[in-house]
Amino acid sequence: MEKQSSGQSRYYFPDDCWELIFHRLRQNNERELDSISLVSKQFLSISNQVKLSLNLNDGTLPLLPNLLRRFRHIKTIVINVNAQKDIDGLFDQISRSGVLNLQAMKFRRCMTEPPRHGFKALALNKNIKNNLKVLNCSAWTYMQDNDLVLIADCFPLLEELRITAYTNKDNHEVAERITDDGVDALASKLKELKKIVFKASSGQHRVTGDGIGFVTRHSPNLTHTVISALAQYLSNLTSIYLSGPFGLTSAAFYTLTKSCSLLEVLQMTRMGGQEIDLSLPEHKNYRLRHLDISDNIWVNDTTLENFGQVCPNLQILDVSYCMRLTNSGIGEVLRRCPAITKLNIWGLNISDVFGSYSDHYVLNLKTLEAQDTQIDDKGIAMIGNRCRNLQYLDIGNCKKVTDKGVLEVVRNCQRLRNILMGGCEKVSASIVLQMVSSRPSLRNIEPPCFDDLSEQMINKVLSFGCRLSAIRLWLSS
Repeated sequence: MEKQSSGQSRYYFPDDCWELIFHRLRQNNERELDSISLVSKQFLSISNQVKLSLNLNDGTLPLLPNLLRRFRHIKTIVINVNAQKDIDGLFDQISRSGVLNLQAMKFRRCMTEPPRHGFKALALNKNIKNNLKVLNCSAWTYMQDNDLVLIADCFPLLEELRITAYTNKDNHEVAERITDDGVDALASKLKELKKIVFKASSGQHRVTGDGIGFVTRHSPNLTHTVISALAQYLSNLTSIYLSGPFGLTSAAFYTLTKSCSLLEVLQMTRMGGQEIDLSLPEHKNYRLRHLDISDNIWVNDTTLENFGQVCPNLQILDVSYCMRLTNSGIGEVLRRCPAITKLNIWGLNISDVFGSYSDHYVLNLKTLEAQDTQIDDKGIAMIGNRCRNLQYLDIGNCKKVTDKGVLEVVRNCQRLRNILMGGCEKVSASIVLQMVSSRPSLRNIEPPCFDDLSEQMINKVLSFGCRLSAIRLWLSS
C-alpha cells in the first residue's frame, strides 16, 4: 500500500494488488467483473486485464472486433450464435485479432456443418494453433471423417476434444459420416490428447472394433481384444468416458487400466453387457483416482473386489444402481482402497457399507451418497462411529432410518456439514433443531418434510448458520 498526497493524504492500492483481488473475484464468478468495471477507469482497465473468457451471442457478434481489442488475455471463447453463415467469418476475425493465449473454444447452439474454412483460418495464427488445448464440437451434427482429420492437422496440440453425432429423423446418413478411419486419424495425430468425449443419439450407433467410445451403427460390441489393438494410441489419456449400451464388461476395464498408465478418470456406465467375472488381475494402476461404473448389471461383489485390487489408490467410486452388489462387496472395496473419500451407492439393496469389517476399522469417507438404499439405524450408527471425517451424507428416501440413527451420526461425525433426509418417512422434521445445536459444523440440512417446522423453529435453525434446503419452495407453497 502506498501513500499519496494531493492536498489531502490518502492511501491507495497499486494496480497489481487490485489485480490479485479481481482474480479472486473472477474465480468465484466472472460476471462480477462487469459491475466492478463501472466503478472507475482504473477498475475498468484492470478488469479488462483479468477477464479470461468471452461469451459471444447474436447480440455481441457485431462487437467482436472491439471486444477482442479490449480483452487481450482471453483464454476461452464460448460461441452461442444462430447464424451458421457467420461462423467462418467469426473465426477469421479471431485469427486476425492477435489473441495471444486462446486455449479453449466451445460451441453452445446446435449447428449443422462445421466451420471448415474457419478452422483453417484459425490455424494460420501460430499462437492459436500452438496454444489451443480444448475444442468442444458437440454443437455440430454433420461431422465427417475429413473434419476429424482437419481438426487434428489444424490443432496438433489439442488435449481435449468433444464430439456429438445426432441422427436426424429425416436424414439417417449421419451415422455413417464418422467411421473408424476418422477416429484412427485423431488417435494417431493428436499426441497430446488426454480426454475425448464422444456422444451419439441413443440406439442409432454402435461401437466398432477400432474405437473406444466412438460409435457407428455397424458393430454392436467392442471387445477387450479390439481395445487392446487400439491401446497403443491411448497411452497419454488421463480421462476416458464411456456411456451407452456398448456391451463392454470387466475385460475392457482390465485392458484400459493396464494399457493407459496415466489414466486418472474412467467412466463406464450403462454398458449393457453381462458376464461372470472370473479374472484374477495381476497388474496395478496406481494413477486411477475416479471410477464410475454405475448402472451396470454385470458388476457383482467379485468384480468390484478385483477392481479394487487393480486400482488401490481410488478416491472416488460410483457404483450406484449396480443391483448385484451386497454389503460384502462394498466393504471389501473400501478395505482394498483406503483412500476412497467419496462413495455413491444410490439405489443399492444394502443395509451398511462395511461388510465383514472389524468393528474398529475407520474409513476415510468424506462424502457418502446413499439415497434410496436399505440402510437402517444400525447401519447409519456404524457410519457415524467409523466415518468420523464425514462431511456430506445423503440418506434421502431411506425408509428404515429413524430419529435415533440420525442423531447418532450427527453426534459422532464432528465435521458433518451437509445431511439430506428428504423422503425419510420415520424421521421427524422437528429433529433439525436438535441436530444443529449438537453439531455446530452443520451448514445445510434437507429435512424429511416441512410440515412440522414452524417459522420460529426455522429461524432458530438459521441462527446457527445452517441452511434448510428447499425452504423457499416450502414458504412459497
